[in-house]
Amino acid sequence: MRITRTRNHSIKSEINITPFTDVVLVLLIIFMIATPIIIQSSITVNLPKSKYGEDSSSEQFEVIIKSEKEFYFNNRSTDLNSLKQQLAAHAKEKPDAPLIIKADRDIKYFVIISIMDMAKESGVGKISLNVEKR
Repeated sequence: MRITRTRNHSIKSEINITPFTDVVLVLLIIFMIATPIIIQSSITVNLPKSKYGEDSSSEQFEVIIKSEKEFYFNNRSTDLNSLKQQLAAHAKEKPDAPLIIKADRDIKYFVIISIMDMAKESGVGKISLNVEKR
């Protein structure tokens, strides 16, 4: 706060908002960086375990099957009808990118197979199932 005196000896004060603006912009940047991390970790799936799991590549795209009616494509909620369209669009955009299917261990086998068939019909080349290492 800056206080100055004028000729008639009255006090005039002004508030400097520059430090406040700096703090708000820093907080905005922090939230922009932290939000994708929070969203990605918010979808939890109880994966099956295997001794022979591999690390995934960065050019992949994923389908998460949380229940028989709850699907996510690249961490965005979707339904079964629009999933096929999204798979086809992504397969055209990145034909060499593998599809990683993350399914809860309690999901029935036919649901996973139907997603795999849908991906093959959409033009996806490589399909993998995600597991946890023991």
